[in-house]
Amino acid sequence: MIYLNIFLICAVLVFLENVKGTSTMLRLLQNLLVIFLMLFVGFRLVGPDYWTYRDMYKTVRIGNAASLESIIEPFFIYLMKFFTWMNADVSYYTFFVAACSIGIKVRIIREYSPYFYLSILLALMNYIFADMGQMRFMLAISTTWLSIPYYENKQWWKFYLVIAIAASMHTSAWIFGVVFFIDRFNFKFATMLTVWICCYGASYIADNTIVGSIIDDYAKDTMIDTKFDIYSTGARQYIGRVGYGMIGTALKVFNLYLLSASTMTDRRMHTFFYNSYFIGGCLFFFFGFNEIMSLRLSMYFFAMEVLFIPIILYYIKDKMTFWILLFVFVLKSWWQLDQIIYVKISSMWLPYSNYLERFI
Repeated sequence: MIYLNIFLICAVLVFLENVKGTSTMLRLLQNLLVIFLMLFVGFRLVGPDYWTYRDMYKTVRIGNAASLESIIEPFFIYLMKFFTWMNADVSYYTFFVAACSIGIKVRIIREYSPYFYLSILLALMNYIFADMGQMRFMLAISTTWLSIPYYENKQWWKFYLVIAIAASMHTSAWIFGVVFFIDRFNFKFATMLTVWICCYGASYIADNTIVGSIIDDYAKDTMIDTKFDIYSTGARQYIGRVGYGMIGTALKVFNLYLLSASTMTDRRMHTFFYNSYFIGGCLFFFFGFNEIMSLRLSMYFFAMEVLFIPIILYYIKDKMTFWILLFVFVLKSWWQLDQIIYVKISSMWLPYSNYLERFI
């Protein structure tokens, strides 16, 4: 129930955020919430891939870091070496990574989102609780967010420097580099939706051709996701075709439509969010025959919803429409929480335990 309780607290704060006279109190609560999430995520003793990373830490501690060089990126190897040199428990290492990842997200949310708590709620399942297992990937996503101001100001070398740093954490981060060129696109919603449908169909064709074999081999032979053999040793397999749920697909199409209809005044940033989400959908649907490639590559772009949904709502003048959409996105966040933690892979998240409990 602890995950649900955190969701309910955040949901209440989302609605209070839009009630007059509560802004001062909510600003005071922001830092408390962020600190709590860092402690909750950073010192957890559960989560997808948690035990894999714990074993890697033990490997480094006994002086066998060289065996990991073909498995994970250099940044994390050196980071683990530093914490083992400090003779620190693995929980302090996981806390440091979580604090950095969540801290970066919070910084960018504060810079771009007009509704802080709505962004936190939207990020809660896929981009904050996910730090409890997919540490490298989530930190890489967070780091790519630091490149957004450089895109906005057309500072290309700083933009790609940030992407390179993110790629040192997770190789897949290089894919985010394409966004620097996306402002050249100006497709309509119908065109984008048609392309998504074509990508979906193409995934079935590619799956049975040499293209599918090449992509599978590439994913297996690179550090795109800590090697397939490691991920396939757990109780649950992540290799295979993506399950395209009706609700999840409908929500993606709905987000794309909202972007197309948005009256966002900063047109450059509107184009950035619109085309980024479109590219994410193309990757998600085309690589549907390979779940790891599909989800990992697309999430760099789908993560932009944490920023653009609050901005879209901010420019909606009709109050009824605003509250309806706000309620829809709160329900969406609850649905994601329920599906991932309580339905699909509950054994990886429950029962929750925390390293700090030993000090209580």
